[in-house]
Amino acid sequence: MKSIHDLLVGRSGTQNPRRWIAPAVAAFGSAAVIWFVLPHVAWYLKAPLALIAFVYIGAQSAAYLAPDDSDDPPATHRRQD
Repeated sequence: MKSIHDLLVGRSGTQNPRRWIAPAVAAFGSAAVIWFVLPHVAWYLKAPLALIAFVYIGAQSAAYLAPDDSDDPPATHRRQD
C-alpha cells in the first residue's frame, strides 16, 4: 500500500509531481481572495471562511488529480441475491 505522502506528491509511477502546483495555488488563492475581498469583516469571521475555501478547493483538486486505484472493482448498483 502506498503511503499518503507518496500519493500527495505524485510518486505513483510516471505522474509528474509538478501537477500539484496549480491546485495548491488555487487553494491558497481562494483563501486569500476571501481574506482580502472582505476587509470590513472581522478576522474571526473571515478565518473560518478562508479555511473552508482552502480545504474545499484543495480537496476537490486532490480528488481530481489522485491516481486511480486499478485494484478496486468497479462499483455496481445491482442487488445481489
